[in-house]
Amino acid sequence: ALDTGLQGDFWWVDPISPDVAYLGGTYGRVVRVDRSGTSLAVEELTTPASGQDDDGIIVFGVLATGDDVWAAGGLLGGVRGGFVWRSQAGGALDAVALPTTTVDYVMWKAAARAPDDVWFVGTKGLTFHWDGTSMTEVAFDEDASLFTVALDDNGAVAVGGPTFGRIIARDRDDGAPWQAVTSGTDLMPALFGVHLRGDDGLVVGQSGMVLTRKDGAFEPEQLGFPMFVTLHSCFLGDDGLGWAVGGSLTGLPLTGGVLLRRTP
Repeated sequence: ALDTGLQGDFWWVDPISPDVAYLGGTYGRVVRVDRSGTSLAVEELTTPASGQDDDGIIVFGVLATGDDVWAAGGLLGGVRGGFVWRSQAGGALDAVALPTTTVDYVMWKAAARAPDDVWFVGTKGLTFHWDGTSMTEVAFDEDASLFTVALDDNGAVAVGGPTFGRIIARDRDDGAPWQAVTSGTDLMPALFGVHLRGDDGLVVGQSGMVLTRKDGAFEPEQLGFPMFVTLHSCFLGDDGLGWAVGGSLTGLPLTGGVLLRRTP
C-alpha cells in the first residue's frame, strides 16, 4: 500500500504506464502518481472543485489521452451536478460546456481512441463525443444510466441500467443514433462494465452477470458457481485472460469485494 497523503476516496484510475497513473475521486480530486519502487510522487491537479473542501463532488471517471486528461463526475448520490473537465498539457482542469438541455444528471465514464476521438457517458441516456475541437451530444433516446463506454476499431459500446440492463452500440462511421443491442437473456440486470478487444468483448453487472461478445452479439456466460454481488468492471488481456471485479455496491461502506479470472 502506497500512501498518497490525501484524505478521501479514489473512485477510478487510468494507468498510462507501469509506474504512472491518473486517479479521480472525492473532493473533485484528480491526481497524478509516479511510482519508483516503494516511493510515490503525488501531484494533485487543480480542478474547478479545488478549494471547496466538498467530498460530495466526485470524479467517477478519469482518462488520459495524448496531452489531455479528462475527468467525468457529479455529486454524491449520482443524480445531479454532472460535469466534464479537461486538462491540456499538464495544466489545470477546466470545465467543458456540454451541449445539452438535460438538467440534473451525472457523467460516469470516458473512453478514447485518440485525443480527437473521446466519448463520455452518463445518466439519462447522455453520451457526448469530443472531436478535438468541440463536444457533440449523441444521446440515447431512453432514460438509461450509461455507466461505462468502450471503443474498438468498429465503433462504441456502452452499458448501463438501472432497472434493466442495457447494451447499446454505435458504428464508428455511422451518423445515426445509438442502437439497442439484444442479448440471449430477457430479464437482464443492470450492467456496469464493458471492455472490447478485437472481435471479443466482456460485459458485467449485477447478480454476477457476465456476457461475452462473439460475432457482434452478447450472450450470457455461465459461471458455474453462485455469484450474488455486483461486478463493476472488466478487462480482456492480449493473452486472452478475462478479469472482472466487484462487490456489494448497494450502499456504503462498500464490502464483499470479489475478483474473477477467466482463462482462455
